[in-house]
Amino acid sequence: MNIPRENRIINWIDIETPLGTLVYCGSLYTEQIWMEEFRRLEFFSFSILIEGGGRYRDEQGHDIRLRAGDCIWVTPGVKHMYGCEQGDTWTELYLCFKGEPFQQWTKRALKERPVFHLGDPNIWFPRWSRILKSSPRNHAEAVSTLAKIHLLLNDINAADQQDWSFQERLEASKHHLQSWPSAQTPDWNILAAECGCSYETWRKAFRAHFDIAPAQYRRKHLMEQAALMMTRSALSNEQLADCFGCSDGFHFSKLFKSIMGITPNAYRQQLKEAL
Repeated sequence: MNIPRENRIINWIDIETPLGTLVYCGSLYTEQIWMEEFRRLEFFSFSILIEGGGRYRDEQGHDIRLRAGDCIWVTPGVKHMYGCEQGDTWTELYLCFKGEPFQQWTKRALKERPVFHLGDPNIWFPRWSRILKSSPRNHAEAVSTLAKIHLLLNDINAADQQDWSFQERLEASKHHLQSWPSAQTPDWNILAAECGCSYETWRKAFRAHFDIAPAQYRRKHLMEQAALMMTRSALSNEQLADCFGCSDGFHFSKLFKSIMGITPNAYRQQLKEAL
């Protein structure tokens, strides 16, 4: 993990969308004690402490010691302060946004909890970093970035379900893998984070629990979906390759045969003969 020991503010494009409005994001590194007075924000702030420690306080009576891997969720209008204490260092990534869609997270999932611990920050850092680097330039790109933030909130909320067993989290990650867009490569670190562990730990647990490796399960599921699509359409191998993340029709045909034991053309012939 390449930790950004720098202070940087990125002003996001200010366009209202159905998913909310971006404000700004950035990174903060300091060794100075900077908790001096309470402040209020006019927007939501969501940050993760990548390295170091400190303290969070607010007008609602929360007084929480912070450590690496903690997330801080600040809602608009709440008087709060957080930062280093004596002897601490502080490395933070933060996202700021506004809008009613984010208010729903406070009402339905986050329940006005200001701090929750996610475990190893290495699991989450790449995802936060990609959002910080997204640099949306228009409405469509702003929606895309906001969608990533909502998905991040959803996955963090899922990872924070204290009453879920590890097996239940594995099941949830399997369902997430099934629903991953068929033309995109899964982000294995995101799926592992839903179980609160590293990719390697998750991969081994997935294989032990489901008797199949995650990547193999993904390929099997995709080709089963491709077979189903062939029963409902006349798409060519090249078109199916585009749908299922293959480089070309030959690659798709080879993958299909390795999973289904028959070429796509032979499978289509079987479908015709069954009519």
